[in-house]
Amino acid sequence: MIPRPWVAFMPLLAMSASAERLLRATSLDTCQEGSGLYASMFDIVYRPDLERNNLAVKVDAISAINGNVTLDITLNVYGYEALRQEVDPCSFDLDFGCPLLPNRIPVPQSNVDVGPEVANAVPGIGYNFPDLDASIRILVNRTDNGETVACLETRFSNDKTVNLAGIKWATALVTLLGLVTSAIMSGLGHTNTAAHLAASTLSLFSYFQAQAMVNLSGVRLPPAATAWTQNFVWSLGLIKARWMQNIFTWFQRATGGEAAVLLDSVRHASVHVMKRDLDPVSGVTTIAKRANIQLDSGGYVVYGIQRVAFQAKMESTNVFLTCLVFFCLLVLFSALFVVIAQLIVALAAKKNWIAEDRFMELRSGDRQVLLKGVLLRMTLLGFPALAIFCLWEFTQVDSPALVVLAVLFFFGMLGTLSWAAFRIITMGRHSTTVYQTPSYLLFSNPYLLQKLGFLYVPFRATAYYYIAPHLVYIVVKAAIIAFGQHNGAAQAICLIIVEAAFLGGASVLRPWMDRSTNILNIAICVVNFLNAIFLFLLANVFNAPGLLVGISGILIFLVNAIFSLVLLLLVIISSVVVFWRKNPDTRYRAMDDDRVSFWKSKTQLNTTQELDELAATARGGKENMYHNDSRSSDSPEPERSNRFTMQSISSASRSQLALNQRENASAIWSPVDPSTPLNRAGEHEQGMGGNRPVSPYQDSHSIRSGRGPAREPTLPGFVQQDDHSAPQRGPWKPGNGY
Repeated sequence: MIPRPWVAFMPLLAMSASAERLLRATSLDTCQEGSGLYASMFDIVYRPDLERNNLAVKVDAISAINGNVTLDITLNVYGYEALRQEVDPCSFDLDFGCPLLPNRIPVPQSNVDVGPEVANAVPGIGYNFPDLDASIRILVNRTDNGETVACLETRFSNDKTVNLAGIKWATALVTLLGLVTSAIMSGLGHTNTAAHLAASTLSLFSYFQAQAMVNLSGVRLPPAATAWTQNFVWSLGLIKARWMQNIFTWFQRATGGEAAVLLDSVRHASVHVMKRDLDPVSGVTTIAKRANIQLDSGGYVVYGIQRVAFQAKMESTNVFLTCLVFFCLLVLFSALFVVIAQLIVALAAKKNWIAEDRFMELRSGDRQVLLKGVLLRMTLLGFPALAIFCLWEFTQVDSPALVVLAVLFFFGMLGTLSWAAFRIITMGRHSTTVYQTPSYLLFSNPYLLQKLGFLYVPFRATAYYYIAPHLVYIVVKAAIIAFGQHNGAAQAICLIIVEAAFLGGASVLRPWMDRSTNILNIAICVVNFLNAIFLFLLANVFNAPGLLVGISGILIFLVNAIFSLVLLLLVIISSVVVFWRKNPDTRYRAMDDDRVSFWKSKTQLNTTQELDELAATARGGKENMYHNDSRSSDSPEPERSNRFTMQSISSASRSQLALNQRENASAIWSPVDPSTPLNRAGEHEQGMGGNRPVSPYQDSHSIRSGRGPAREPTLPGFVQQDDHSAPQRGPWKPGNGY
């Protein structure tokens, strides 16, 4: 018969994922240095719905105690001491424990009948509340002098959890929905809608990564927080595929490394998911730089990144390679998707399945530039995860080959993004100096937009530089998580400082494109800052009451769960509503900057703003948009930029342009009266004595004939003016969209 206190307290704290009521304890951990009693295997399962043999027990313990003892048993629920009772083992009919002798205490796997009074004593919440945080602590005291010679602690679970595959799939599919909808809206010409959807979706994805990083920290996390944040490790590339894990293990061993075997050890040893900082853990025999922590009892302790790997059912030595391979697969499939989409859209346009003005950027864009843009986008998305695991690999040294890969990818990605940020800042400054606005070169050059626009379009035009502090934030946070695994308290303090600085900068600068996007991203910064505070409370640096720590664990789960639901609904609604609107761009207010003057969009923009921009350009006598001074930093090949501009014109416009060019090539220019109109509907053109500014959309190689200046080809729907004419509005805005 099992001692009644163990049976009575065991059900009170546990969780279950099936409809069956169940309570389980899988580890018996020491909570005192030099504990005289410990267990390498401890597995107890209580099923109250079974009529017979409803308690399964399997224990392998070792005792170094000689003499009679009493058990001081305490039940803690979310840090609150719910029950405390002293028990004498001699009061039970046991084969051991009275007296307790130095010996191995094996309890082979067996099933025991427990009366119905135990099941009735357990509240329903104990069987149904997911990831309940409850534990039993047992102090073993000598009967003669009261000395505490051992301390044991076990936690129960009812197998009900919020770590569900459905949540993982739902969050991933919503993220994909937002990105695909954004791409479709951009192809249809709704630039404003595409930019907002892309910004919202990417903010959602970065928040998912931030939640996963909470679980990567070395701070003690209660079951609910651990289970919830485990739902988002897919955003860091930690996705288990058994055949891939076998390949990773083989690769590591083949390159001189030694793979961890923690998952195999579970069969004969207990694994304790650490609920406190590393320093107080006693009984540690091996804390090698890259080994799992092994206790004197033969059990293991996992924490931080190792904890995430164990719960994802992968070895900790495979974490870096798993993240790296999935990042490479993401880049590969994204590039294939773009190429296939380009071919399909081109075929659809050729067969007249879609309108001529649909998906112009995808159809006429340079494939090399498109693929470079895709690579940069994927690099930015995967950089937070790879930054953490590359830096962590430097401390683990799983194999020499993996360290080399970590160096190449970390510094390669950091260098690529830093170069892109430097180029954007240089372009923005040059545009501000020459054209009095950063939008001119950043948003009118399709080459730059397709390649680097992903890095600055989410921000307002005057905050084009914000990608630089954002990269600094990512690198610093990754270093804190990777290098602070052994000290959760210091890690939490550093995270508070970093999150507070980033929140303060975002609140003061408000760098995103408009008010709604600023509110969304600042709210995410606030939640990330709260998560850092919760981590500090869970580290329990000041020995706060256990109830405060327990409440912090519940709050970190509830706050993130509610906020995640709000963001998911926001992205879903935004992605669905746009398909039911004739003009989705009207759903969003105009940008707070002048980028719309250089974007191509179907939205009828504010006429006054457009005329003001054109008038300002005419008065300033601006030179060609691809100015000689800016070509070197704008595009290495000016002809490529001009080719993009000409290719984004509709088929009818290109036909008219070719006709005008042929006429110009065969005509001999002669002075004419500038007031005499040409024989084209509504077209006017100045003579050779005119002093009109060069069109920013003219081809860099002007078509000249004879002695006179080149004629500018006219496009259908546009009217060429002299200097005193009001500019006329065409059917589309020049430039390229997001």
